[in-house]
Amino acid sequence: MLAKLSGLAYYSIFIGMLTTFLIQLAQNGLVIEEMRSMARRVKVIIYGLFPTVYFTTAPCCHFTPSEEVDHGEEQLLEYPWWMIHDLRQAAKIAEKLSKYEDVRVELVSADSLKGIWLSLRYHLRGEPAVIINGWVFRGPYVDPDLVDNFVRGLLNR
Repeated sequence: MLAKLSGLAYYSIFIGMLTTFLIQLAQNGLVIEEMRSMARRVKVIIYGLFPTVYFTTAPCCHFTPSEEVDHGEEQLLEYPWWMIHDLRQAAKIAEKLSKYEDVRVELVSADSLKGIWLSLRYHLRGEPAVIINGWVFRGPYVDPDLVDNFVRGLLNR
């Protein structure tokens, strides 16, 4: 009987401390806003085999071809046409998603360690894919408008 009372006492102390902590955080306004923003945050991974020049010259979040960084057209011509096509598709998708502030876009090459892990987890082969919060869109011709509509739907729910 004494053991049950002491367990109940510990439980009530824990609930009291947790309630006090949550009230203090709510008074600062941190809990509610952080929980809302975390619930709406969308992670987009663009997976494929991309030229390594985009990983060595800039961070992964700025991989879209631009005028500021000259990658050299002659260097890009050394890569196969399908790799350049996949890169341009990834750039179109990233450009569409850049207007949302709650979306984090990450470019992952298939030959990196994270790319190998993603291929095992989502059963990806050599084809490019877009992974949005665990949902996988496969194939080299993933429509950027489809991805944009899907992300907009996730943000609005």
